[in-house]
Amino acid sequence: LGLKFYDSKGLLRPDKELGPELSIGFIPFFGVTSDLGTKNLRVGFALYAPNAYGAWMSDQLPTRYHAIKALFLASRASGSIAYRFSDKLSVGLSVNLIYVYLMAQRMMNPNVLSDPDRRFDSPADSKPFDALLELNGQDWTWGWDLGILFEPTKTFKLGVDFDTIYYESQTYL
Repeated sequence: LGLKFYDSKGLLRPDKELGPELSIGFIPFFGVTSDLGTKNLRVGFALYAPNAYGAWMSDQLPTRYHAIKALFLASRASGSIAYRFSDKLSVGLSVNLIYVYLMAQRMMNPNVLSDPDRRFDSPADSKPFDALLELNGQDWTWGWDLGILFEPTKTFKLGVDFDTIYYESQTYL
């Protein structure tokens, strides 16, 4: 991750690329499957986080008006069942418990909002007007997936997936 900031005259300020002090990103996955001793039935369970990333930026650089800290996590626990009805047709169903977490911090400054070039002022000059903006929330929800696999020939397969996630709008402070 690298950020370049240009002032209103098109000059690079500072004259280098800025990056996070720390950045993380990972996609943990744990899954198990079984045929339960049958020919056509499959069951599975998985814990995974297809979205897990974040970054920590300096609060002494112009990046403080974009992000100081940010962390996003969307994880799932999924139970699945699939059945092969024939050599040409299989159907699968998953039920998912979903957890989402978001945390973000940045500085807001009325001087920077009225003149974006003020973000390049020294922190000693701008900090008295800085206000920390923090967003923090989490929620649980659930969803389901239905998949159909059609195999008209051994070399051609056509799959369709239907997904639904249920949610209610909630605010966490």
